[in-house]
Amino acid sequence: MQEEQKVKKGKNAITFYIIFFFVMIAFIAIAPFIAIDNVKHKTSLPPKERIK
Repeated sequence: MQEEQKVKKGKNAITFYIIFFFVMIAFIAIAPFIAIDNVKHKTSLPPKERIK
């Protein structure tokens, strides 16, 4: 009975890590687009506003 609980905990941990891994990949994939968008927004402002 206790062995089954250990297996369940192990599977839950693996599932958690897989989800975490995909979230990290998604974040790394999206981050550059957000950065590019911010840069475009800043460069469209006049020079005085850009410093802020």
